[in-house]
Amino acid sequence: MKKNLNLFDGLNWTGAPNYPAGTLMKMMFDANKVKTILLNVPGNFHMDAHIHDTVEQLYVLKGEFDIGEEAGTEGMCFNFKAQEPHGPFKSKQGGLVLIIRHPAFSEEQE
Repeated sequence: MKKNLNLFDGLNWTGAPNYPAGTLMKMMFDANKVKTILLNVPGNFHMDAHIHDTVEQLYVLKGEFDIGEEAGTEGMCFNFKAQEPHGPFKSKQGGLVLIIRHPAFSEEQE
């Protein structure tokens, strides 16, 4: 993994496994159950609701997304606990999303 990556350049994009066709990802960090992923999602994006074993923070950097019953616009952050169902995710125009996943804290630390 490269030490320094540019969020907005055209380099280091790959197909995103486990995401709908046309979704690209740039792995920004991946170590010790912590991941930072930049997703470039295509128009007419749809992903069903799902869960993770980790906490997930999702930042909308560009575009608009419907996340469950909420509208996510540029600059919004969504926080999901480990094992918390979240989604479905939809975007008519597509956009750019930064996802950070990390191990769950115990209840005393939340």
